[in-house]
Amino acid sequence: MIDAATYVHRSMFRHAKCHNSGAGFGVGAAPGPGRLRSMDAHEQAAVDAAHEWFHHNSGWAPPDEATLAEWIADGVCRCPDECLVVPRAHCRHGLASWDLILEDLARHDEGVTRRD
Repeated sequence: MIDAATYVHRSMFRHAKCHNSGAGFGVGAAPGPGRLRSMDAHEQAAVDAAHEWFHHNSGWAPPDEATLAEWIADGVCRCPDECLVVPRAHCRHGLASWDLILEDLARHDEGVTRRD
């Protein structure tokens, strides 16, 4: 899992790429072995909202791998603002759950772009 400083750097880079160039990140191909599942438009919008929230808020950090796995095993996940939701969802404030956010960063790290 990544530390908070690395996440901030990646999040800011991703935010700048999405909002300055019009490019988005995600997976256009169908998922297969070792591939991430595509995000639908609602999931991607919630991830984008979370990145915007990161830009204006401080004091947050992504969960470590063990914590995220425990949440998922329990059928829940947190959002950056600490709202509790089901995995692959967003809270009433429109922020994506951490599993979606970290999946989006993994896509970005793979260099895979979403087809619009």
